[in-house]
Amino acid sequence: YTGLNLTVVEARCDWITATAHNNDRGRALFDFGMDRVEDEGTLGSKISTYNMRGYRGMQSRHVRTGWGPEGAILVLSGDEAAICAAAVARIGEHFSRVDLCVTIRAGEGQINPPSDYISTKAKLKERPNGHPQLSRYQELWGGDCFYIGKRISPYYCRCYDKTAESHGDYPPQCWRWEVEMKRHASEGLHKHAAAYTLTPSYVAARVAYEFTNIGLSVPWRVDMNVSRDPQIRHRPDADRKLEWLEAAVRPSVDFVREARGDDSVLRALDLPHVYYVHPTSSTSAEQGG
Repeated sequence: YTGLNLTVVEARCDWITATAHNNDRGRALFDFGMDRVEDEGTLGSKISTYNMRGYRGMQSRHVRTGWGPEGAILVLSGDEAAICAAAVARIGEHFSRVDLCVTIRAGEGQINPPSDYISTKAKLKERPNGHPQLSRYQELWGGDCFYIGKRISPYYCRCYDKTAESHGDYPPQCWRWEVEMKRHASEGLHKHAAAYTLTPSYVAARVAYEFTNIGLSVPWRVDMNVSRDPQIRHRPDADRKLEWLEAAVRPSVDFVREARGDDSVLRALDLPHVYYVHPTSSTSAEQGG
């Protein structure tokens, strides 16, 4: 991939798991998380209870926060992790996991990282404990992912088809490179995030290093400008449900309306207060039509 210099559409933090003890910092972390849950709720994300490993609290699509005997936990994903990284680094006491990601957009059939990387196995740099573990996972819906290392390792890398994985949130031919860090790796990034901004250029260079360090090149320059692709859209839960209603439920509703009438459908959906006034010539004239 050296020399391709493909377009980077985003380079950011994609996951943070932060904790703090049962003290002022823990309470501040929990309160911060609750505020972010409420903010996502106002934008259309579903809010529900969070109960994990003794922590109890609330969660939305990209934010999960809880309180337990040991203190607070806050889990951020997606754009929430990128937006809140600096603040959470200052409030939280520990980062037990941090993910960094780079997403590029290629031309039609220009690259296929899982296939390309598997074919270069013999060229990988050998470490004292041998070659890193490589694996590939494919799904019938088109998902294709390449993994490097073990999930329990401090560094766990993956590259996958982001267009397929996002179900349309990302434009065609988008590929995602990710580095998942834990233990000393995540704690080191915690210190960096508390002192400096996780800029797109820093993230692009850090992700590139983890891949090239074992002999796998990446198709972007670490010094290139990163411009978020306007076609990337992160739909809130309400918008996803509306799309599902239109695709999966509307045909059944249309059938029942014709067979039993509008009132029957509204009663079945517990929407007796909803009605539709068909436009007439008089209403059209009033509206300037």
